Amino acid sequence: MIVAAVPVKDVTNAKQRLMRVLDGPERRELARAMLIDVLRAFGGAGVDRVWVVTREPEVAAIARSLGAEPLAEAENRGHTAAVATAQAEAARVGARAFLTIPGDVPCVSGAEIRALVAALTGPPAAVFVPSCGSRRPSSACAGSASTSTRPRTCWRCWARAPAPRAATCWCGGGCRSA
Repeated sequence: MIVAAVPVKDVTNAKQRLMRVLDGPERRELARAMLIDVLRAFGGAGVDRVWVVTREPEVAAIARSLGAEPLAEAENRGHTAAVATAQAEAARVGARAFLTIPGDVPCVSGAEIRALVAALTGPPAAVFVPSCGSRRPSSACAGSASTSTRPRTCWRCWARAPAPRAATCWCGGGCRSA
């Protein structure tokens, strides 16, 4: 069994580094949109169970609506603690592989998740994916930054683009595709 953990803090206080360019409701919608995109990317990706580690009822409801299972945490202790909780649970249920993708990875695709799963050649195996070299902090991809085809749009434009997220400039600030 392959288990994936998607750590998510509450969407109300998400994306704090974007406070200067997005107001509270915009940051909340961005966090929700990113989570939905990440969870949709797991569809058909070869992962048996997807757990969303959160204490937030709204996030748990989103997870359930997209076929993921909420894994409750009593308090928001941070990303590392959320992953450790999920990893311990995965070991308890006998998972042969465990992967984690943050709930706010921009533009992650099912193909990228399938590539991660395919890279697990057997225990013990570890696959680490570096952040892509884009303007987006903490973005991740399956592959090196030099082969990334991620759209190069600003956060504001990415959040406003209809799913699937497109490389469309909405702000007039010169965003463009890579």
